[in-house]
Amino acid sequence: MIDVHVRLPLDVFELDVSFDANEPVTALFGPSGVGKTSLLEVIAGLRRPAEGDVRIDDEVLFSSEHHVCLPPEQRRVGYVPQDALLFPHLNVRHNLGYGVRGNDGSIPMDSVVEALEIEHLLDRDPSKLSGGERQRVALGRALVSGPRLLLLDEPLAALDAGLKERILPYLQRVRDRYRIPALVVSHDVSEVVTLCDEVIVIERGRVVGRGAPRAVLTRPGAEGEFFRSRFENVLDVRVTAHEPEEGITRVETMGGLALVIPYEAHRPDADERALVGLFAEDILVSRQPPVGLSARNVFAGVVEAVDESGGVAMVDVATPEPVYVKLTRRAVSQLGIRVGASVHLIVKTHSIHRLG
Repeated sequence: MIDVHVRLPLDVFELDVSFDANEPVTALFGPSGVGKTSLLEVIAGLRRPAEGDVRIDDEVLFSSEHHVCLPPEQRRVGYVPQDALLFPHLNVRHNLGYGVRGNDGSIPMDSVVEALEIEHLLDRDPSKLSGGERQRVALGRALVSGPRLLLLDEPLAALDAGLKERILPYLQRVRDRYRIPALVVSHDVSEVVTLCDEVIVIERGRVVGRGAPRAVLTRPGAEGEFFRSRFENVLDVRVTAHEPEEGITRVETMGGLALVIPYEAHRPDADERALVGLFAEDILVSRQPPVGLSARNVFAGVVEAVDESGGVAMVDVATPEPVYVKLTRRAVSQLGIRVGASVHLIVKTHSIHRLG
């Protein structure tokens, strides 16, 4: 277990967080610049907070009250920064060897090399590695030290979508094989949902929410403020069928709302869980059942609330799942949108975005 209670002044706000993490993999989630990386650096011993304490299990790593501040090399923490930071003058084998500790706490290098599939890279210089290869080597260097905690700072941030899909399985393999507790900094929902057992949401240096990733990231309120600033509707779904010849995948929410989303060839399994996002402004509203449309998603609902502000209205519609729709005030008036009104919502397939 890791216990963190620290205060650290930053440039434009103060990092002031308290949490304990007991799950195998915990995400520190939020937009860039809210203090997530600074928090990892405090835990790793690279930054000294103004006050507070940091503990792993029963050992104190930092305590302002008791004047304890262990140097990084004594903390047994494996830190993988976002840009990997491999030693440019050492090949991969020697970069990995740099992490080996001179006691029985190390994980055998052969095991790490096999798990991360980097044997063919051992004699290469870092300048000859791809972004994904550098991340795997940096992770390997942290693992061979036998850490009791892994700190991963945006492990996939520098990779394009295709590379992310290929690197995620390695992170899952490390999680499952070595069972080393980890804190993962991320603002990518797919990473959090795929890798993590719990998410702690941070905004401007404060913890504003925590819980199971799917529950936190699909729940309205402060915990999902950053994510919902991008997608007002975030739905937890189960894949019911793939129809590649039609270019679609059929999904269903936990409440029973059936949707059609774009088919992705690298996701072949039915019954898998996913998160999908939908902008409120991408939803059309009709007061009558529409006919002759190309849109594949048409479903009925009842207006539960209308919140008008600055010429725009956010309409809360009850369907098998709550759905938020953004309309102009003119549209609200012309359509007679009011609480209790029956409506039909229309969504094009490609307006639904798969998030994880």
